[in-house]
Amino acid sequence: MYKSLSIAAVAAAIIVMPATAQNCARLVGTTVQPKSVGQIATSLPRIEKKSEFETTSAFEARIRAAAAGIIKLVIVEKTIVNQDSIAPTEYDADAGHMTIRASAFEWGNMFWTMAFIAAEPGGIKPDLQYNIGTRLTSGSRQTGSYIGSNSFGATSRIDTSDEMTAAIWSRAAANKNDTMFEGGEHAVLGTIPMLPQVARTMKAQLRFALEVAPRYPFLRAGVLPKTVATFEDPRSRREAFQILIADVRCGLVMNRVGKVLAAYPAKGAD
Repeated sequence: MYKSLSIAAVAAAIIVMPATAQNCARLVGTTVQPKSVGQIATSLPRIEKKSEFETTSAFEARIRAAAAGIIKLVIVEKTIVNQDSIAPTEYDADAGHMTIRASAFEWGNMFWTMAFIAAEPGGIKPDLQYNIGTRLTSGSRQTGSYIGSNSFGATSRIDTSDEMTAAIWSRAAANKNDTMFEGGEHAVLGTIPMLPQVARTMKAQLRFALEVAPRYPFLRAGVLPKTVATFEDPRSRREAFQILIADVRCGLVMNRVGKVLAAYPAKGAD
């Protein structure tokens, strides 16, 4: 076994410094082209596991060398929208601004422990309940159907599907109140001045993204066990996933062409 504390120290050494309100604000007014986790994955190094014949120092050197060649900051888009009763965006016609809540970036939990077991965690230790991370995108493709029955002889048509999820995981939360942004998942991060006639069209076109700093082990991918179909939910789903391991620096609000309208620092900013 290699020394986990030593590897953690190497990983910490290659992380860029936390975001600040000032360096997130540098993005406001610029036009960005967010990437998908799949696109980012093609540029991330694939580091072979440490073998029993490799010293810890040699393994650490491989991690440092691989990290030196990657892009330090990337912008990844989040298309999964908040489905809670508290909307992530809300326009106030009297005040003339659009309110942005943290849930625009944080909403979308995942079974992190199951995912990292399926993906071989590589030193990642998610909390059993609370983690700083979010689903970014999700897609589904129906693969077929069949007639299922229970022990009482009742039957139902079961739809089968393959799902693909992309997510980002930053760290295990310190406690249940620890969140990606200060103030909690529904905290108001800020407001964007906007005329009513502009807001009417703009609200539906807003896009969201995260600026992140990938870190070792960079990426984990796998397939979760199939879900068990029930009469309440007659679907059998197989979920494949990619999880980007990265420190979240900024949450970005963009218009439909990618112009950044606002940028908010994640928790831990100076």
